[in-house]
Amino acid sequence: MEKQDDDLIRDLKLKDLNAYHKLIEYYGEKLLRLAYIIIGDYQLAEDALQESYINIYRHINHFNEKSSLLTWVTRITINNAKQALKKKNKRAWNPLYHSINESSNSPPLTYDIIQKEEYEKVNKTLMSLPIKYREALYLHYYEELKIKEIANILDIGESGVKSRLQRGRTMLEEMLRKELD
Repeated sequence: MEKQDDDLIRDLKLKDLNAYHKLIEYYGEKLLRLAYIIIGDYQLAEDALQESYINIYRHINHFNEKSSLLTWVTRITINNAKQALKKKNKRAWNPLYHSINESSNSPPLTYDIIQKEEYEKVNKTLMSLPIKYREALYLHYYEELKIKEIANILDIGESGVKSRLQRGRTMLEEMLRKELD
C-alpha cells in the first residue's frame, strides 16, 4: 500500500476531496475504534474523529512523510480523543450537565462481538485502565501493530511501549481476576 499511500498523500496535499473520501474509507473504521477505546463513548468518539479529519485537512502540508500516513493520522486521532476525554471528564463533575443530559448509553461498535459476555467484561476492564496502557494494548492487540509502529504513534521509545504493554497486561489480568472472584 506504499505506492497507494504516496498517491493518496499527494492528492491530500492538493486538497482533492476524493482523496479525503479514500482516507476515510481506508482508515476510518480503525480510527473510530481507537477513539472509542480512548473515550468510551461512541458519540464522542465520532466527534473526535470528525475533528481529526478537519485537522488532517488543515495540516496535511505539514506532514513530512518521516512516518507512514497511518501513523500520522493515528497520532492526530489519539490527540483529539484525549481532548474529548478531558472534556467528558470535566462534564462528569458538573451536576448541571447531568441534569440536562442523561448519560449516554452509546451503541457498541460491533453488536455481534459485544454480545459475548466475556468480551464485555474484558472491554469494560480495558476501559478502566489508565489511558497510556489502554492505547498501547489496543494498538498492539486490536490493530496488531508492531512495537516500533506503536512507539512512533505514541512518540515514546520501544522499551516504553514494551513496559506499557507488560504493565497493562498485568493490570488487566489483576482486575479481571478480582471481577471473577
